[in-house]
Amino acid sequence: MNMKKNTMRGTAALLLLLFLAGCAADQPATGNQTESGKRWNISEDFERVTQDFSRHYGSYDEDGFRYDQALAAVGDYLEGTGDRQTAETALQDTIDAYQQSIDQIQPFSADEALTRSLQACGISVEEYEMFVNSRAQNIDSNQTSLITLLYLIQIMDVDPEASTDLAFLYELDTAEQECMRGYYYYGSLNYWFAGAREEELDYLQTEIIPNFRSYIIENDLWYDDREAVEDRVADYLDQLLDIGLQMAQHVGQAQADLYEMEQDYQQVLDDEALLERLLEISQRLEELSEEIAQTNDGERLAELEVEFYRLVAEYEALTGEKIE
Repeated sequence: MNMKKNTMRGTAALLLLLFLAGCAADQPATGNQTESGKRWNISEDFERVTQDFSRHYGSYDEDGFRYDQALAAVGDYLEGTGDRQTAETALQDTIDAYQQSIDQIQPFSADEALTRSLQACGISVEEYEMFVNSRAQNIDSNQTSLITLLYLIQIMDVDPEASTDLAFLYELDTAEQECMRGYYYYGSLNYWFAGAREEELDYLQTEIIPNFRSYIIENDLWYDDREAVEDRVADYLDQLLDIGLQMAQHVGQAQADLYEMEQDYQQVLDDEALLERLLEISQRLEELSEEIAQTNDGERLAELEVEFYRLVAEYEALTGEKIE
């Protein structure tokens, strides 16, 4: 049975590097008026970095929101508040949309202006580019999960265990997604800008964070100390590890069950082959008995008797019974 192989997002290991340093407070303020109508006393470098980060984090967030919607359709189906076709359509549409996104993603490299701003804000350009370029891997992980759920829904009519596996994987995928919200929020957004000044934090919470719909935390606690953020991220990592262990145990049990089924099936095949051979022997013994009774050729009779007793011996060896 096809199980989800990647239990945690591939970008989790990447984000464990945790982005470095907030922007310097002594950069010249822009005073630019934003869509909210407010002029912010923030540096040009801080604004450039946060705007670019918002664009890329927003792409991650949109991917996560699509995943949320697909999981919700499966949840409605399992709870009886949604139908099977709606769940299948939601899964397939999201899988297709993910593939289109993967096909359209281009390698990212910070331009000269962004590089200067990242460096001015104390952020590693290499790590920033790694974060942006890891999106395809994150999408692929989500897509694999949805393909597995879709497969289980489609085989429910022929596999009695599929509904149980579907419910189990749905619960794990949902729990994992909840962890990923906090992991992304704290492991990138909060950690990256933990050193933001009051005005910069107000800018983030007014102009940037409200644009996100998936990788955010309701009633979040913003940390201005990087060590505190690391502790929070470690909690999410522990939860992801536990989910991974549950998945591994489930997959291991499924593999054991599959092996047992294969052994049982092979035994059935072996039994059928044995039965077929016994029937062939029995039929041939009858034919030999008739031919032996009718032949007057001594040489031919000897050949028939040799074959007869050879088949009798084979029959007895296969069945463990003596033929009288």
